[in-house]
Amino acid sequence: LAILAGSRTLTDHYRVSESADGDFILEPIADRGVVSRVALRFEDGRLERMEINDRLRQVTEIRFSEVLINPGLTGDSFLFDVPEGVDFFSND
Repeated sequence: LAILAGSRTLTDHYRVSESADGDFILEPIADRGVVSRVALRFEDGRLERMEINDRLRQVTEIRFSEVLINPGLTGDSFLFDVPEGVDFFSND
């Protein structure tokens, strides 16, 4: 979330570099967290893809499409109905 929110303290926690194919690579400075690497790809100044590698060697790839910058949002935009048969864990 700090990455997407443009946190000014991002470089306090991550080494940031650019790969040969233009991805921005973030690697944690401290070796304590779950995430081992994050790769961000931008197209025309917009985030297109995010790849998250964790310490269990699992990879999560998120592709962004039809992104709207600063749309008008209401509380109803954030409702989530859990589909039947799906396990849902909450940290309330």
